[in-house]
Amino acid sequence: MACGNRRASVCPSCSEVYRADTFQLIRAGLSGGKGVPQEVSGHPRAFVTLTAPSFGPVHTRREKGGTVRACRPCKRDKLCEHGHPVGCRARHEPEDGRLGQPVCDRCYDYVGAVLWQAHAGTLWHRFTLEVRRTLAGEAGLSRREFARRVRVSFAKVAEYQRRGLVHFHAIVRLDGPGGGSEVPPGWADHGLLTRAIPPAVQRVTVTSPPSDLGRWDLIWGDQLDIRPILLDQAADGLSERAVAGYIAKYATKGAEARERHGLPAFGDETTLVLGHWRFAGSGYSPGEAIMAEHIRQKVATARKIATEREDG
Repeated sequence: MACGNRRASVCPSCSEVYRADTFQLIRAGLSGGKGVPQEVSGHPRAFVTLTAPSFGPVHTRREKGGTVRACRPCKRDKLCEHGHPVGCRARHEPEDGRLGQPVCDRCYDYVGAVLWQAHAGTLWHRFTLEVRRTLAGEAGLSRREFARRVRVSFAKVAEYQRRGLVHFHAIVRLDGPGGGSEVPPGWADHGLLTRAIPPAVQRVTVTSPPSDLGRWDLIWGDQLDIRPILLDQAADGLSERAVAGYIAKYATKGAEARERHGLPAFGDETTLVLGHWRFAGSGYSPGEAIMAEHIRQKVATARKIATEREDG
């Protein structure tokens, strides 16, 4: 009997079924099928990666041309204010336990990182609102008029980075007002979509609740990747199949990453609601982060404050 667990470390066979189901669902939203008309493949679509900002340098593995390079070779002789080297000359192995850890744990902004993680869901929500507002502005329409003519659909999954913070891989699609079954106006094209996303990302800010930890203005990171999703695999973009496979991969991989970092596993009921698409996903939970031992109490306080604010 199938257990239904999507984590490969728990049940490889059920995890593979889940991954395949996710692939088919996302592929249908891009190419048609399973009740979605094939004409949806002609709608403007982009694959977007949104990242967390830097909260301090961390150990990383760098490769170029198959050669592993030094972690942080710059400023070799410079020390931080705590007397630790700013750089790192090590060539880390893939399973090196230092990967993702701060170069100096006293310089690293742990509290900022935890608060960012706790509000990542709110940042995503604000992004979906802001991108609609920016699309309307680019089209020379009010938000209400734009909504009468175009519907913006989203699908996303989150991936844990080695530093313990998530980044989001998302599909953004422009439809007619009735959704995927309706073609958007001709002016709502790939150009409009890719122009609107960068300024929308830059304008999103979430201010953390007041507490004895202070307040943070939380934003997205500088690294932003936007690629059109195209029918022609030879064109300058991503194919529908590649994007569906990528999303499906991280729908199961995210939970495994949490377990490797020692975080609590998700319950089987965990679901990501993705705009006008829906699938059970994993890899993100508000308030969870990799934390240094010496700031656990401060983080617990921050979580309590955030929870009280959400409940109240």
